[in-house]
Amino acid sequence: MGFWRRKKQPQLTREQVLHSRPLRNSLLEWTDTADGKVMITIPRREDWVGKMVALLFHVPKTRQLVLDDEVGSSVWRICDGEHTIKDIVEFLCKTYKLTRKEAEVSATEFLRQLGRRRLIGFAVQKSD
Repeated sequence: MGFWRRKKQPQLTREQVLHSRPLRNSLLEWTDTADGKVMITIPRREDWVGKMVALLFHVPKTRQLVLDDEVGSSVWRICDGEHTIKDIVEFLCKTYKLTRKEAEVSATEFLRQLGRRRLIGFAVQKSD
């Protein structure tokens, strides 16, 4: 029974989350479209699972994902490992005239979705 349990991830404090640095997955390519959106090219998995699924089903070598709103595309562009989530929240507040709470909730939820899809990772500074 204990074998199937997932290892519990360490819980981060709010401050640790806000000071983490989102970083785009280096395996992905992305471009800006003519209308200012971001188009991400996602390659097919090349491990044995990816190859097996490709044999059983028609799976293209790449697929494309378009971030269809201006805010999401803006956030994607600054997920460079240099800016913290706190910087992104401040950027959203200034650029889109959002309250701090609105910007923090929307940014963290969007980044969480990108993280779940393995489009970005997070560099978290170790605490002492």
